[in-house]
Amino acid sequence: MCYDVAAHTLSQIKYAKHRHGDASDTTSLQEVLSTLMPTLPKAYHVSGFAHPRLLSFIQGSSDTVQLSVEGLEWGLIPFWVKDGLQAAQIANNTLNARLETLLEKPSFRAAARYRRCLIYVDGFFEHHHRKGKRFPFFIRQKESEVMCLAGVYEDWTDQLTGEIKRTCAVVTTEGHGEMVSIHNNPKLPESRMPLILSRENQEEWLAAENQGSVLEKQFSYLANAVKDVSLLAHEVRPIRGKHASANNEEAWRPVPMQSSLF
Repeated sequence: MCYDVAAHTLSQIKYAKHRHGDASDTTSLQEVLSTLMPTLPKAYHVSGFAHPRLLSFIQGSSDTVQLSVEGLEWGLIPFWVKDGLQAAQIANNTLNARLETLLEKPSFRAAARYRRCLIYVDGFFEHHHRKGKRFPFFIRQKESEVMCLAGVYEDWTDQLTGEIKRTCAVVTTEGHGEMVSIHNNPKLPESRMPLILSRENQEEWLAAENQGSVLEKQFSYLANAVKDVSLLAHEVRPIRGKHASANNEEAWRPVPMQSSLF
């Protein structure tokens, strides 16, 4: 599963500007980013259980604003959650949303139909299991400065304070390629990986038609398209525990292979 990511480096800002498309909107996007980015501290490694805000694009609220860039808090809180205690508990269980059951699970099905988003990260971390030990790997996309993950988001209103919190989940799918070897948790029936979207498929994800069978076919197509995504992976220092690397370049630095994976 995807519980750790690297996010908020300059490459993401550059890609966000490129993704926005229309050059006439560059100035307004820059204004948004100048306000947004200080709230999204640079993270060479961040755990989803810290519920960081992730740089994301969602569909705009009007015909003139086609896409909106936001910082979405990682850990989706469904709109029907009653109070802050329940919200905090459920957010730890909704970091990821399985694509195969996205339209079935009560926590995700409304968001899957109406509130899909693009989540930008520099890469993600996953553990390889061997002889009772775990070896962390950092995974990036080949020939790309930034990785685009499929996501779903939701608005939740705290009835006590009136605060509206916008949260998200990373959509995952069956592991392919390198991920089959890397993500081999013996407690899970299969390897998993985030649903990574190519530039062409990003529009497909955002604009997928809200019709049951049609939506399922589009999701199936995108899951199959992940097989064409080429990834680079290397082992890194521990990302958890007392020997974990700090939030700096060391978190990405390759270490001598210990896991005999490749």
